Amino acid sequence: MNNSIPMLRRLFAVHVGVCGLCVVVVALTGVAAATTALEPDSIETVMDLAAEEQHEAAATLFERVKEEQPETIESIHGHKMAVVYAAIGDPERHAAHCRWLMERFRGAEQPTDAERSVKGYLLWPSTDDPALLEDALERTRLAVTHADERGEGEYLLWFEGSHGMAAYRTGNYDEAVEHLERAAAAESLYINSLALPFLAMAEHARGNQERAEATLTRARAAAEQLPEPGSEEYIREWTDTLTTQMALREAEQRIAACESDAP
Repeated sequence: MNNSIPMLRRLFAVHVGVCGLCVVVVALTGVAAATTALEPDSIETVMDLAAEEQHEAAATLFERVKEEQPETIESIHGHKMAVVYAAIGDPERHAAHCRWLMERFRGAEQPTDAERSVKGYLLWPSTDDPALLEDALERTRLAVTHADERGEGEYLLWFEGSHGMAAYRTGNYDEAVEHLERAAAAESLYINSLALPFLAMAEHARGNQERAEATLTRARAAAEQLPEPGSEEYIREWTDTLTTQMALREAEQRIAACESDAP
């Protein structure tokens, strides 16, 4: 019998054992990495839930993240959650969140932080706190005025739209139309589709009913181009899609109510 055969078998067994151990170590490392990447209580998980239209779950987790990891919440996250609370249809939670967000970013110098901290509040049709609305008007004005000099000129038309929304909510209809027309002319669907419903409402408030109805028709056409829930584009753009849909519903209700009252 060849004595080298058992030796080869032992060497093979050791090799397999070591490799098996390596596989186990690699597998466990992969599991740990995956677990770390998921971070179930992170703000990223909150955003994923919101993109999947699990709004209540997103809101519940967000409150936990806000309590345990407030430093991870940026202005964009706060804005997105304002949209979530609006989508849920809870005015008290929406208002409470918006007050928290505006306080968190009070004195923000970057135009994006200033604008995002108030935009969600402007979405709610029954916003009625004069102090908050004036604050929103000033913050969006800051964003428009300082966008270029503070390195955020690429977002200027977004800021124009938000300032137009704030001007509309505060009853400054001429100023609203001026800024909303600029945003409505933007090439980006997500800028113009939100600006158009507010432009229609501003024209309606100024007594320009024909112009309001024509603008509302444009708003409906733009909204038809928005992505469907569940699509890859919706997962990326769910916030702007929902904001447009909310604004369009409000515009239709306001302008349709006037049409039904006409003699």
